[in-house]
Amino acid sequence: MGAILSKIRGKVGQANASEKKKGINLDEHPILKTLTSQRKVEAMLRESDLKSQLMKGVFSKDIQKVLGELDQIKSEGDQKKYEHDLTLAFWFSIHIENLEMSKQLIDREFLLKQLVACALIQKQVLENEESEEESEGNNWNDDGPQDDNQSGEQESQNLTEEEKEKDDQNHLQLEGGESDDEMMDEDKKEDDEPTLTLKPPAYGHSELAAALKKAQQMKEEQRKLEEEKQSAETLAAIGIDEETINRTQLKDQAELLRVKTSFRAKFHNLMTNVLKISLQKEEEKLACIIIAYYEVVLEEEMIIRAITQNNYEFLQFTWAFDKNYIGIRNKNDAMFIHYEQLFDLIKKNRFVEKDLGPRAEQVALYRDDFRKVLEWKIISLDNILKALLIHHEDELAVEYMGYYSHFLDKELFIHCMRNGNTEFLQQALLLAAFDKMIFREDSVITEILEILSQGHRTNFLMNVLTLVDISVWKNKHLKELVEIISDYVEENYDKNRLLLSPNPLQSITLAAELLKKVANSRRKFENECNKIQNQLLELGKMYSSKIEDEKYYESLIMGVDFRGRTVLKTITQNTFEPLMDEEDPKAENLMVMIWHGNDATKCDGNIFGYSNLSHIIMTRAKKQSGKNQTLMSMITNSYNANFKVDYSFQYTYRSQAISFYFYKEFFCALAMLVIFQYINYQYLILFSNNYINSDDTADSATPTTETSINRIIRSVREYVDWNFFALFFSCALIFQMILKILFNICARQRIGVDKWTIMDSLSAILNIAAVQVIQRVPPETYLKPKMKDLIDYFMILVLCVCWLRFFVYFLVVRSISKLLLTLLAMIGDTLSFMFIVCCFILIMASVFTTLYQDTNPEKYGGLALTVRTLFDAAIGQYDYENMEGRELSHSILLIGHVFFSNILLMNYLIAILSTTYENMKQSGIFRYKVNLYKYCERFMIAFADRDYGEIVLHPPPVSYLSAMMIPFLVSRKAMMYISKGFSYMMYWLENIFFVMAFAGFELAILPIAYIKVWINIIKNSMGVLNTIVNCLVWLLIGIFMMIFLLFRDVLNLLIILSYHNGCKKASAQAVEDLNIEDNKIKVYNETRATVISLYQRLQKHMRQEQIDDNDEDMDFDDDIFPIKDDENMNEDFLYVVKKSLIIDEWKKRRTNSVKQKKIQEKLAGNKSSALGNLMAVSFRKQLQRQASGLNVKNSKQGALPNEKDSLWGGLRGSQNMKANQQNRPKDLTNHLRVVFLDRLKNSAVNQNDGDDVDMSDFAIEESEIQLVDEFLTKFTIVSESSMNEHLDIMLMLKALPNKVMRNSLKQTDLFNFRIFQESLIAYQNLDIVNAFEYFDDKNRERVQNVKDKLMNQRTNLNDVKDILDLVKIKIERNEQYFQQQKGMTSPANGESAPKITSGNLK
Repeated sequence: MGAILSKIRGKVGQANASEKKKGINLDEHPILKTLTSQRKVEAMLRESDLKSQLMKGVFSKDIQKVLGELDQIKSEGDQKKYEHDLTLAFWFSIHIENLEMSKQLIDREFLLKQLVACALIQKQVLENEESEEESEGNNWNDDGPQDDNQSGEQESQNLTEEEKEKDDQNHLQLEGGESDDEMMDEDKKEDDEPTLTLKPPAYGHSELAAALKKAQQMKEEQRKLEEEKQSAETLAAIGIDEETINRTQLKDQAELLRVKTSFRAKFHNLMTNVLKISLQKEEEKLACIIIAYYEVVLEEEMIIRAITQNNYEFLQFTWAFDKNYIGIRNKNDAMFIHYEQLFDLIKKNRFVEKDLGPRAEQVALYRDDFRKVLEWKIISLDNILKALLIHHEDELAVEYMGYYSHFLDKELFIHCMRNGNTEFLQQALLLAAFDKMIFREDSVITEILEILSQGHRTNFLMNVLTLVDISVWKNKHLKELVEIISDYVEENYDKNRLLLSPNPLQSITLAAELLKKVANSRRKFENECNKIQNQLLELGKMYSSKIEDEKYYESLIMGVDFRGRTVLKTITQNTFEPLMDEEDPKAENLMVMIWHGNDATKCDGNIFGYSNLSHIIMTRAKKQSGKNQTLMSMITNSYNANFKVDYSFQYTYRSQAISFYFYKEFFCALAMLVIFQYINYQYLILFSNNYINSDDTADSATPTTETSINRIIRSVREYVDWNFFALFFSCALIFQMILKILFNICARQRIGVDKWTIMDSLSAILNIAAVQVIQRVPPETYLKPKMKDLIDYFMILVLCVCWLRFFVYFLVVRSISKLLLTLLAMIGDTLSFMFIVCCFILIMASVFTTLYQDTNPEKYGGLALTVRTLFDAAIGQYDYENMEGRELSHSILLIGHVFFSNILLMNYLIAILSTTYENMKQSGIFRYKVNLYKYCERFMIAFADRDYGEIVLHPPPVSYLSAMMIPFLVSRKAMMYISKGFSYMMYWLENIFFVMAFAGFELAILPIAYIKVWINIIKNSMGVLNTIVNCLVWLLIGIFMMIFLLFRDVLNLLIILSYHNGCKKASAQAVEDLNIEDNKIKVYNETRATVISLYQRLQKHMRQEQIDDNDEDMDFDDDIFPIKDDENMNEDFLYVVKKSLIIDEWKKRRTNSVKQKKIQEKLAGNKSSALGNLMAVSFRKQLQRQASGLNVKNSKQGALPNEKDSLWGGLRGSQNMKANQQNRPKDLTNHLRVVFLDRLKNSAVNQNDGDDVDMSDFAIEESEIQLVDEFLTKFTIVSESSMNEHLDIMLMLKALPNKVMRNSLKQTDLFNFRIFQESLIAYQNLDIVNAFEYFDDKNRERVQNVKDKLMNQRTNLNDVKDILDLVKIKIERNEQYFQQQKGMTSPANGESAPKITSGNLK
């Protein structure tokens, strides 16, 4: 009660002013716009929402029910529960403005009268109100949530310490609240109040039980009297005596409203405790009303409790009404709870409290909780998308960025680049979610270039730039971008940013593509960009050649960028030929593997595994020495079908083989070509002039027009009979294009328009048009020569397109593709030359026509005749006759024409064609690879989406069967089963033809097998009699036996075909278990944290700072570890350490972490308390980080930062820095030994703390050690000082700025520093040095560097030799001393001490 009175003294005078300043307008609050109901909060409350009967009675205004429930609770003897329920019922009746019920409840408790009297008072007592609030806020921040009587300490100085302690015990009972421990742990409630929980014992001693109960009641009454006395004294101090309290009553509705208003504005502490009571009793709806209408002081335990109990509606009201503050809001010391902190608590709740299932299930649970928060859809300034991205929940951010689109600004874009939110930024840029104008702002461009120059996210930034229009950038920004890319080929490996890229091959291709865009948009940078692009491609060529593991190369070149393109597709689109050089077969091997199927190498079966007849023919007779074979073994040649290997025609392999679909499409195209060719042949016969003009009657010499028209009509009818086939196949081609459009609409990836699709569509349209033209043209038209010629030309065009469509398929056949591409290249290269030739012939034709058209009109009578004559002369067919006296001039001009055309121009053409042919020797293979990939791309996209991919896999006219799946395209779930069933159906339909073909093949080789069996019988039969008998038997049963073997071979084939997943079930292998993947992520992050700890300790030691003993046990919890080049270090200093050293350090950290965990489990009382402590500590850390931002701002105004709070332990003076630089050691390995010796000493001191922990059952698994070793191997570099594996930990941390997450695990596995280091060094040393310029500046510098290193090594070796000599002398002296002592102590043995000579000393 004392606490309330001290608060009232400060709040009563503030009431009127606060009501004027602000108020909660429920009609305008954001929650009413975001909730489904548009009513006020109190109108949303229903009786069914209340849990207890008491609250239901208050809601229904049933006074008798309420009083009866209270009497029942009081009769149970739990005084605290009675006070809590009474307080909650009293507040609820005040809130719903029920005057009669409020009067009845006030009369039941004297303390409620005191509350009403305090609420009705209109007196101002406190003068220094602001100082009180500030002191209360400071107490909150320093010591956690404090009781309100501590904040009123200055105003209640007249109270003694004993009275204050009594007030601390009494104020919660008066206000109806609980202590923090009671709210967070109900099990300890009885321990905190033993007088309330003492119950009569149940062991039969009734007198003792009655005495204890009576003593408890007396003690409770005495405590209550003391509380009332203390409260009366405190109230009397502010002018409220006992008589005033006894007279206190709610007279009318106006006074009730005054009390309600006072509760809303003045009684923060009272309403906070009422809120606690409602949450404890699971009255979530009442808690929401309190949050909406009343000012409360939230505590961190309330937020944690709401999360653990899934009270997300209460949290929604808390955030919607801006009550998400720790402390009194609108005060400087209040801590605002961001969405980031809320999400962190939710995640820790799922991972700690509910650790019941696999991690994947826990992730799904906390993501569902995240969705509950996102569904609030509250409009606020707190960026909820940023909070999601901080926790790397990119999928949820993409899902809800449509509603929270107002947060998609440049700050969020910059945060995504810094934080590495790959998936969100990819989808946002593809959907154009960000305003395009932000990419033109200098601040955004500068930030992009700055992050790109740091090299932490080279691959990520290159992908971002491909989706950004850089053509609108200013020249200075483009120049800076070009300079950054040029450093990729000029800088050494330790400073090269490509080293930090997980996929350097992708970074090189994207960088080359960016340079191409810059060159096209700015002619100013064209030459420079082309030069750098060629250098980059040469570096990529060297990098590809250094890769030996084809699996690793496949993972690199099949890496996907933000546009969904693989590196292979980017290379083929931009014709980066050096990256797929013919000398490096890995790219072509990869495409061949894709062509035949990724798992085709697992197929070892052949025809001899299921065909006995083939086995008989192709294998020698197996004769077993000394044994008489049976006739059956001689017939079958000891054959057994092989069902233990896989075959390429089985479903799992055939459905992934692009080559099979190509053969099927090729044969379908061939069949269509035959049909179209035959239809065209029918046109040539039926519509030829001879056929039309011929007459059936022999009497008429010349056919009449009517006869010709009748014959044309008859020809049209015969030609229309073939229209069905033409339309059938042409519509199949159109239908195939429609299926591709439907696939692009439904599927995630789209199939592009390639040359095969274009030729199919063009051929289909022309054939349909040809059919319509022939059918609809009037018969008289065919009698007109010019119109007939036009129709003939059109039909020739249709036929040529059909042939071109067929020839397009040969572009993926290596031997033919190179010839076709070379021919096309020659045609393209000679177009300009042909223009020159045509102009020359035209000029010469004009000259010859002018001079000789009258002399020889047969050759030069017109321009057309002259052109033909001169062309014949150019190819060697000319003469000088019939010029009638002008032979001389004609001969001179003709000789000149032949010289220029036949000698100069013809040889010029030959030179052009030779050059083109030489160029196409290399380029032709690359273009073949490009065409092969473009053809395979359609199938690769279809294979990736098996739900919808089946509709575009089959060629026309087989694609007509895909129409059965069109009605189910609206449902992906249905298509998953429909596509699978359709695929099996097509598989067995194809098997019908396959089995029939196999049976025909078996039938064809059956006579040969029959003869071969005769030979086997004669060779393998032992004895003449056996041979004769076996031959007679075979003569009788041979034909039938051959037929039996044929059917058995067919049966064997059917059995093999029925094994859809392969005989070895190779495709049943799982990709990787999620638990194994989680363990991999955990080990990777532990290793990264070990390296970070090592780096921090090295930094402190190099600066000669004091190293904290607890640094080694502290894990780096932040997601991002910012690291930059240390300018204070010497240039020669490198953070290069041995890999084994880091592995040993990781083992120690893992052991210590397990040990600490066991100690915590031992000390923890139960799981719930451990959870509360963990979440509370985490919550306080986040609030302290938030407060540290304010402290940093304040420190800029003059306050110096504390040395212990700074990241590196504080800043030193410039003189100390210089001294530290001079005294730093350069041998890092020796320095690390010193650091670890210090750590061993520190750990030895604290070793006794965990001596009682049993660690005998703990052992690090070898698989985890192997995993750490493989992880560190990715970052090893070639060191000149040793052959052991070394790591540059600074480069490693730059390459891993973020923790390893599930979506970044694949990228992390691609790192390989050593390959890029070797390729970069090899590329930079490719400069060809002239023999006469061997001792140039560059080589002299190299030689000098080698000499310096040799001198240093020689000096070091001399030092080592001196040390070894000194050690040797010491050892010899010690041995000499021990020998002397041994000789003195054992003279009885007759052995004399060894003589010491100068030679021994040497």
